[in-house]
Amino acid sequence: MRTVIHRIVLIFCSLYLVSCYKDIDLEKFRPAPKVVINSVITTDTVVLASVTRTWFFTENIPDVNLKNAKVELYVDNIFRENMVWQEKKDTEGNVSGCFVSSVVPREGEVVKIVVTSEYGMAYVEDKIPMSTDINLVEMTAKKESNPDDVRITVEPDGEVVVEQIKYYVIHYRVTFQDTPGQKNYYFIYIDEGPMREWTYGSFDFSIDPIYDNHQTVLDGVLGFDDGGGSGCVFSDEKIEGRQYTFTVKESLDEMYVNMQEEEGEDKYKRRILLYSLSESYYRYLVALEKIYGGSVSGSLSDIGLAEPVKVYSNVCGGVGVLGACQRAEKVVDIRNLIETTD
Repeated sequence: MRTVIHRIVLIFCSLYLVSCYKDIDLEKFRPAPKVVINSVITTDTVVLASVTRTWFFTENIPDVNLKNAKVELYVDNIFRENMVWQEKKDTEGNVSGCFVSSVVPREGEVVKIVVTSEYGMAYVEDKIPMSTDINLVEMTAKKESNPDDVRITVEPDGEVVVEQIKYYVIHYRVTFQDTPGQKNYYFIYIDEGPMREWTYGSFDFSIDPIYDNHQTVLDGVLGFDDGGGSGCVFSDEKIEGRQYTFTVKESLDEMYVNMQEEEGEDKYKRRILLYSLSESYYRYLVALEKIYGGSVSGSLSDIGLAEPVKVYSNVCGGVGVLGACQRAEKVVDIRNLIETTD
């Protein structure tokens, strides 16, 4: 009797579970495609723009480039030219491209891009910000180790070797003058010079007090951040009109310093980059940092416990962003600093 009851219960459960499934026609939720404009303008090169359209995930990654679109370029509301589609292939044969102009914008100019295509008309504009120079870069170094930080290797004869990892800890102090009387936005970053955009060291930008300038209250209370290793986007809210010195820490494994002798002098080069950003570019980068940088607000939205973080867009009639920036840089050499620290 008990076996019969169990079977009846299983039948009813299976019928109940089947009723939980429903076929949904996703195509009826497909939105109308929109024009997408993405561009970053600087005084270092001609104006370039990626012009595409939005696509629905059921389209299986189509070619979304709007190669036949009419793309007009204006500077300070004066028409300059129609931008031209330029295509290129990478070494694997993948095709990409963008619209190219012959115009190099200047500081203070307002650049506007107007796109007309089968998906409608969209436009976007932004102003080239004033540049901010790096006045001074000072560096100090010392050697540190952590008892819990060890490296374990196995020798050819099977012997296990445990050694304590030692680091060169280098502090960079980057001084610049904020322009008074206006809102200014910055991004600071360090790499190993023009030939490489990565380094054997790990950088920590979060040690500077201005690092949490744009983080949410929730992020600050819970102490949730990405470790400060990806550069720092900040405004002049806390330093209005003053000279400021931003501090960055690099931890450089002693082993890598000793191993990379074949790279010669280049391995000791560091390029300090200070970008002056337009407000639009700043707001876009802050939004990306919240989504990808590991903030609490971004992480909670991933699991449905907070409002989704909206990616900033300044495109009218479409989506995307036109950002503007200028870059200041100084290349420094840490070789003498490291050698005198040994």
